[in-house]
Amino acid sequence: MSIEEKIFRDPIYGYISIPETYCKDFIDTAIFQRLRRIEQTSMRVLYPSAHHDRFAHSIGVFYLGKLAFSYLEKNSKSLFQDAISDAEWQQYKNTFEIACLMHDCGHSPFSHTFEHYYLFQREPEIEHRLSCFFEKYTNFINEYRLYAPAPHEKISGLLLLEEYFGKIESNHASPQLAARMIMGVKYDGVLNFKQKFENKLISLLNGAGIDVDSLDYIQRDSWISGVGNVNIDYQRLLSSIMIKLDDNENCQIVFKKKVLSVIDNISIGRNFLYKWIYSHHKVIYEQLLLENIIEKINSNSDFCKKVFSIDSFTNSKEFQGHFYLLPTDDDIIHTIKQYIHEDEKITELLSRNYKYKALWKTYFEFNESYFRDVSDINRMKIFNHIQNGALSEEFGSNNILSIKATPKLKNINENDFFIEIDNKLIDASKATSIPSKNLSYFIVYVSEELRPYKDQIIKKMLSLQS
Repeated sequence: MSIEEKIFRDPIYGYISIPETYCKDFIDTAIFQRLRRIEQTSMRVLYPSAHHDRFAHSIGVFYLGKLAFSYLEKNSKSLFQDAISDAEWQQYKNTFEIACLMHDCGHSPFSHTFEHYYLFQREPEIEHRLSCFFEKYTNFINEYRLYAPAPHEKISGLLLLEEYFGKIESNHASPQLAARMIMGVKYDGVLNFKQKFENKLISLLNGAGIDVDSLDYIQRDSWISGVGNVNIDYQRLLSSIMIKLDDNENCQIVFKKKVLSVIDNISIGRNFLYKWIYSHHKVIYEQLLLENIIEKINSNSDFCKKVFSIDSFTNSKEFQGHFYLLPTDDDIIHTIKQYIHEDEKITELLSRNYKYKALWKTYFEFNESYFRDVSDINRMKIFNHIQNGALSEEFGSNNILSIKATPKLKNINENDFFIEIDNKLIDASKATSIPSKNLSYFIVYVSEELRPYKDQIIKKMLSLQS
């Protein structure tokens, strides 16, 4: 029997077919539709046309996940025909596709900027609510703590279980495994074959190596910004994916040797975004403005506790006469505007007429011109001294500030996945030379009147390492 599908037009992948049941049970729900009003990144301060949301990203991850699993099954099924039945393959497929589709459903307004508020004074409660769905597997909480999912992953996993459990089962999928995939919580300890196999599916959505989540945002963020930094042949990459057993009978994600250049491009593309866009001095300054404004609003109220709450996804929360249900970026901006006469930072944010300017704008300038001979330890020592007011007496406490700008550079780590060469599995960490070390980096901003004193300020900074 053919499956009825709906078609979505995507600027990167073309036409994406999604089963009507997924549309009815997941996409056409208020929780998922909310993602249309959650910005994917904070890069529009750099690229005015970079207006894209978590909704489009989630559809893209579904597409890549569907493609990846179809090739994985095609390339691996014969290897496990005695261990995994056709019905189990189908359940794994459905589970993986649903997890890909719903992986960001719990993202907060402004995505990563405010997601930590969801766990504020609620970590034990979130942990308990999750554990209720894993009572048959008593080691789950230990694994959950071991893998330490990001706040939005915890909320997404819990929302999936609490709001979509029956719908997932009706689609012949496993709610618990889908939640594990979203949160990146693998099985730990002495494992049977099925658990080893499922761990690889978990890492294919949320893993340290190549996963379909990062594969979409690397391409989407690059395309929408217009930087065109790298070309990733995702079709060629995913067509070669498989799961094989290594010499120790452990399951490993394996790619054929023909995709080595694609793997290298993924590392280059991701690190380009983190180094030149996500940690750009204007991007992190605007994020700091947002954080400071919300902190001030929250300082004498319970705004964050009410609005940044998993319960606000299903029940409206009242704050000073306003009601918040399924909060989005727009709700936060509307709230901020109510305080425009109480905080000058709000006018600065809304006008983009920034009070502070960066003394240096790139890591290269920071490293080569000023801090080449300063160790990583001393760089952070200088940063901490500035944070504690070491420059305030000489230059004025309201004229200078510093922000960490350490880009999360990523390499392929040992045992992330493997390359098959002449029927041997070769660790893929040997396939790329991209440095994995995070840069010890920060940016100092000063008010306009201090700009002429740049050399004196930097000289003073360097003296703080002693």
